[in-house]
Amino acid sequence: MQNFIDTFLDFFRTDAGLRSRPASILDWGSGPVPSLTTLLQEQGFEAYPYDLHYQPVLPDAAVRFETIVCLEVAEHFLSPRDEFRRMADFLLPSGYLVVGTHPAESMSCDFEKWWYRSDITHVSFYSEKSLEIVGASADLVFRGKIGQFEYVFQKKG
Repeated sequence: MQNFIDTFLDFFRTDAGLRSRPASILDWGSGPVPSLTTLLQEQGFEAYPYDLHYQPVLPDAAVRFETIVCLEVAEHFLSPRDEFRRMADFLLPSGYLVVGTHPAESMSCDFEKWWYRSDITHVSFYSEKSLEIVGASADLVFRGKIGQFEYVFQKKG
């Protein structure tokens, strides 16, 4: 998890015109124990957990976030376009969505034997191009791959 945090913080530090730290972060799909949220809070971020099953209430329905992080969650989406739209709805204009997922391109064996596919809760798999397409359907501009398994989108502002 710390590698994920470091990767997206490096993006914020090096991307021209961005401040070094996002002001507010929503951890989308934080799970029963919001470890990523806790790590972010311990590092001084204003971070909030959200999970449809375990933490279904946002701090305030009107709140929008500068950044949404979605680590090891997108592969569980039954309807990726709908979920990307929902995430985009909670972003401020020009806000960022950082998705951490293993792309299909990363598999070194056939799909049937790929370890990521063997998790029965993983129902959606992505290539870099399919992530770009799904993001575009939610008015998110694909900014690129920023790490081994991390991808950044920006809401049109």
